[in-house]
Amino acid sequence: MIPDNITREHILEALRWLDKETPDGARPGRQSTKYDLVYEGKRYAPKEAIAIANRFANGRDLNSGFSGGNETNKFLRDRGFQVVLKPGVQKEGIPDNITREHILEALRWLDKETPDGARPRRQSTKYDLLYEGKRYDPKEAIAIANKFANGRELNSGFGDDKETNKFLNARGFQIVLKPGIQNKS
Repeated sequence: MIPDNITREHILEALRWLDKETPDGARPGRQSTKYDLVYEGKRYAPKEAIAIANRFANGRDLNSGFSGGNETNKFLRDRGFQVVLKPGVQKEGIPDNITREHILEALRWLDKETPDGARPRRQSTKYDLLYEGKRYDPKEAIAIANKFANGRELNSGFGDDKETNKFLNARGFQIVLKPGIQNKS
């Protein structure tokens, strides 16, 4: 989890540090795989920028075990930064050939392989797929269903909640808010 006391100025300090200390916007082994933070025409690894910004906000680098990805990208965008796909990387969509049966196969796989319907760090924060009284992570179900439909799991960067929920609803699945989450409509 990213500490919410990290400000835009802390991130700018981190970018200045990266400019001075690294040739390519990240320390060795900490380059990003899918997204870049773009600032004044230069590209930086988003997770690395946050890890170092924590040094300026809280006195130490943020442990590299935090999730990165969507959480980091949203955090940076909320503070006015541009986060874009790396050159040559395309955002995956949800393949149209995933059927209800593929999703049911994925749910059976999740029942067998996981205690709570999703692997660690892949759990939705807001929605569940409700099927036969059991809750599953919607994106996890689609990612695994793609393995049955197309031979490989989808990475976590496909679709947003709205797209995921619409896709599952169209295949006859019920999407519900997680317990304790209130609808803000």
